[in-house]
Amino acid sequence: MGRRVKATEKQKRAVNNIISGRFNSRAEAMREAGYAKTTSYRLTEKLLESKGVEAYIKSLDVTAQKKWGLSLPMKTMLVYLSGLDATKFYGKDGVEHPDFAVRLKFADRFAEFFGWINRSPARAGRLKKQPIFFETPEEEGRTDFNNRFKDFLRQLPENR
Repeated sequence: MGRRVKATEKQKRAVNNIISGRFNSRAEAMREAGYAKTTSYRLTEKLLESKGVEAYIKSLDVTAQKKWGLSLPMKTMLVYLSGLDATKFYGKDGVEHPDFAVRLKFADRFAEFFGWINRSPARAGRLKKQPIFFETPEEEGRTDFNNRFKDFLRQLPENR
């Protein structure tokens, strides 16, 4: 009989920090949980691929199933979809209007998730850059440009 794997308190705290959205980056969330700076930049290898974190996320999914009758990813997507329709009330009569600031935050989260926006520190908030033929050095040639353009097209959401 196999040993039951459990997440450490540090792993749980790191996952909870990341999920909370209170931190500017996942690395910052990991450091707050007690991980070293160098480890915090290796999120996938050091945290997400660990058996303990995998078990912890499965336990969260079981909790979600019991509470909402939905998997955790499905419940998360439904929350984000409802956030895209956020409204708030204005004026003394409480007239409901779209809350564009909140909608933008939810839209940005989707865009980042689907890879439409790259949030790396070097390119924060910029859209993926489409290769442009006239910016391609002549020595690269048309074949290299076409290959890079095909790679760009494969990254678009409708081609995944």
